[in-house]
Amino acid sequence: MNLLSRIRRFSPRLPHYLFVAVLVLRLVALARLSVSSLLLPARGDMQFYNDWAQRILQGEVTGHGAFYGLPLYPYLLAFLYWLFGYSPFVPGVLQALLDAGTAVLIYQLSLHLFDSELIRRNSIFAEARFRKIFAAISALAWGLYVPAQAYSIVLMPTAWFVFVFWLIVSRISKAEKAPGLIESLALGCLIGLTAMGVATILFLLPLILAAFILKPKASNSRTPYLAVALFVG
Repeated sequence: MNLLSRIRRFSPRLPHYLFVAVLVLRLVALARLSVSSLLLPARGDMQFYNDWAQRILQGEVTGHGAFYGLPLYPYLLAFLYWLFGYSPFVPGVLQALLDAGTAVLIYQLSLHLFDSELIRRNSIFAEARFRKIFAAISALAWGLYVPAQAYSIVLMPTAWFVFVFWLIVSRISKAEKAPGLIESLALGCLIGLTAMGVATILFLLPLILAAFILKPKASNSRTPYLAVALFVG
C-alpha cells in the first residue's frame, strides 16, 4: 500500500462532513440561545430538570420518597454542573454532538435501506452515487428539522433519547443475524438505562424481539433463548 492510499484511508468521508454540518447548525442555534434570556430555564420541564439537578448538587441525592419524575437526566445534569460549573450551555454542546451523531445514523440507515435489492431494481437507486445523495438529503433534512434543533439545545433529554433510539434501530436493521449473547446484554442495559430518562424507548422492545425471531440464529440452538434471557434480564 503506497503513501497516497494510506492517506486516503484516514481522509474525511461524507458521514464526517454531514456530522460537522449538522453540528455547526446546532452550535449556531445554541449560540443564539445563549445570548438571550431563554438559556436559563424559568418554567416548564426545563425548570423541573434544572431545579432537580441543583437540589442533587446541594446534597438531596435520594430524597425521602419515590421519584416524582424519571431521574436519569437530572442526575446527568447534576454531574455536568459539578464537573463544569452551573451552565446550561455545556449540556447543550453535548446534546448538539449527539444530534449530529443522529444525523449520521440516519444517513447510514437510509443508505442501507436504499441499497436493498427491492429498491435498487429498476429505479434511480441502482447507482451508488444516487443512494448516497438521497441518504445525505435524509441526514441534512434532520439537521434542518426545527423541532430537532430546539430540543437539542434546551434542558430536555430528547436528544439523548433520539440518538439511542436510532442507534438501536440502525444496528438491528443492518445486522444480518439475531443479536448474540453479549450484544443482547448490551442492548438490554442500554434500553434499561435510557428508560430511566425517557420511557418511550421501551417501544423498541417489539423490534428487538422480532429480530430474535425472524433473523437467522446462531448454530447453537440454545443461544437465542439465552440471548433473550440476557436482554430481558
